[in-house]
Amino acid sequence: MREGCRAGGGGRMECSWKTVLLLVCASLGVQYTAIRTLRDSLSGPCQGAYRCHSRRHGEPLSLCDDGWMSVESPRKHILVFATTRSGSSFTGQLLNQHPEVFYVFEPLYHVQQAFTNSSSRIRRTLDRRALLGAYRDLLLNLYTCDLHFMENYIRPEPQDHVTSSFFRRSSSHALCSPPVCSEEEAAASSDLPDESWCPKRCGALNLSLASMSCLSKRLVAVKTVRIP
Repeated sequence: MREGCRAGGGGRMECSWKTVLLLVCASLGVQYTAIRTLRDSLSGPCQGAYRCHSRRHGEPLSLCDDGWMSVESPRKHILVFATTRSGSSFTGQLLNQHPEVFYVFEPLYHVQQAFTNSSSRIRRTLDRRALLGAYRDLLLNLYTCDLHFMENYIRPEPQDHVTSSFFRRSSSHALCSPPVCSEEEAAASSDLPDESWCPKRCGALNLSLASMSCLSKRLVAVKTVRIP
């Protein structure tokens, strides 16, 4: 008996399983070809992302000519996640020495302190998921260079985006260098070995200037051991 489709009772079409499988494969092949064709037509002849740089009015514009400049790659994110006494501070300081790295030492400490210092009634309503959510939100904002978000957790609360209570600020070279700290103060204190000079010479931390410094770097590195 030849396999295929035939009319059944009640006007229904009955097909063998081999025919159904063949139709499914053919349909998938057509869809795959259509998707590939559409993707190739949208991507154009040049690879990567491009933006229009400049051209004179009325000039024809080719996608691959000099009028199109490659968009800079996004800022890289580094998370040093470790247990205590594991050498993570040393690893973080290696990253801190690079001039293109904006390094922050254990910023989640502020979240932990804010939750711990809450009243006992509030602490009972906070579960592990809420705490981890606060950690996640802070890391996300740090990686987008929004240091103002930390004002929700720094105690005492910063005034006009200025604080003297940033945890281990001196562990971050970027937070003790221009534009966060003036050229004169940073130069005068560059040879001091301990971490106490930064708040003494540079004064309170301006989080707006810290965000500007972060935006000027190609990498943002965060070291933490505070996640429970």
